[in-house]
Amino acid sequence: MRTLTIAASLAGAIGCGPLVALDGDADTGTGDADDGAPADDTGREPAPDTGEAGGPPGSDVDDGGDVDDGGGTTSGSACGDGIVDPGERCDDGNAEPGDGCELDCTPTPGLLLWSQTFDGAGSGDAGIAVTADDTASIYAAGSLRFDGDDHAWLHVFAPDGAALADHVVDLGADEIATAVAISPTARVFVAGVQPQDDRAFLLRLDDDALVSIEPVPTDIIGFGAVLAPTSTGLALVTHAFGDDGLLATISLRDADGAPTGDVPLPTDVFVGTAVPTPAGGVWLAGSQRPGQNIQNAWLGAVAADGTLEWSFTADAVRGLETRIRSVAMLEDGRLAAVGTRGMGGPGDGTEAGWIWWLTGDGLLESDGPLDIGGASARPSSVVAGNHGLVVAGTIAALDDGFVAGLAQDGTLQWGFELAGEQGFEDRISALAVVPGHGIAAIGTITQPDTDEDAWVGLFSD
Repeated sequence: MRTLTIAASLAGAIGCGPLVALDGDADTGTGDADDGAPADDTGREPAPDTGEAGGPPGSDVDDGGDVDDGGGTTSGSACGDGIVDPGERCDDGNAEPGDGCELDCTPTPGLLLWSQTFDGAGSGDAGIAVTADDTASIYAAGSLRFDGDDHAWLHVFAPDGAALADHVVDLGADEIATAVAISPTARVFVAGVQPQDDRAFLLRLDDDALVSIEPVPTDIIGFGAVLAPTSTGLALVTHAFGDDGLLATISLRDADGAPTGDVPLPTDVFVGTAVPTPAGGVWLAGSQRPGQNIQNAWLGAVAADGTLEWSFTADAVRGLETRIRSVAMLEDGRLAAVGTRGMGGPGDGTEAGWIWWLTGDGLLESDGPLDIGGASARPSSVVAGNHGLVVAGTIAALDDGFVAGLAQDGTLQWGFELAGEQGFEDRISALAVVPGHGIAAIGTITQPDTDEDAWVGLFSD
């Protein structure tokens, strides 16, 4: 059985890579609030070399965009000749690992290429969901607060961080956007909840405006709406209380957002994340409560027609709560699911990050702790990148966000810490692969004067 324990100290392990050190004293790497301008730093200084393979002393982590510096050639090989040939993402003409361009002519993973923050009109802003389309446009969603009310927010970025569009939607009550997805016809949708009205909302981006799509689920519990594309349209998941307990329901939609049918999931299942499958369905990640004081990790594979193809549930242990928060597929077809495991949640200090390795049809291979930097880490998202897995979430002991790169065997490769100047409530909520450009991350950072602000960044991969 393979278990995973990431290094007891990320600050020590980080010397193995060319990357951004995880230490709370360095700059946060964010741009100025409100200005929408890309930041021009990486967010962290490079860690000193420890003598292990990876980053040489003095590696410049700011040169991730230097794809042709003419700094030498490698005889007999197109990769390393200083010319970016077709199929190469970079070529810096040298054989130095960790300098922004690797030996295989792909960017050094884990460099913060740019980041930006967004402030409404005070505290309470949040970045929650992110996705990207085939043209590498990035769609970031969450909520911004104005005059004490939360409004749904969608910002569209070019891959270099330039603003393409910005939308704030007020539907008459608090609106919190909790998901963003792109349909098979390339239409962009934002889903969320109006907690005061126990109502979901679904918005479609039409030209330069977000328009409401009806009907939507009502009489729901405001956990947050979950949204993912399928091969035929969309799957919108919300929660309500039924006669037998918690009821999660999939509202199937066509590519324009119109409802085509509802599919209930097993009783007492909570779904926090939906991820599209290669077969055109979705993986649903969350938890299930089979009894009092028991919360099992739960993962289900749902076909495009709403059929539950298989589900995985962790063994029931009274008093031990587990939850899967995200899932990604590896190159070999296996699944890596990340979440938490503890005796009662983050409040009692026992909740720790956990990772499950499963076959593509939901059979458990192994599982083990996910320890980022020697502190309890609560992962919220995982994606499969070019160099392995990228995991993000919150370091519970520090109240800081993190993004970390893992090799496909679970070995820690690099790490980044999102630490606001106020020192609390900083987090990374979601990740998305941006084709040809890297990994987008979204979250929330606390800053003087503006308190909580939405934060978006792009990492090389």
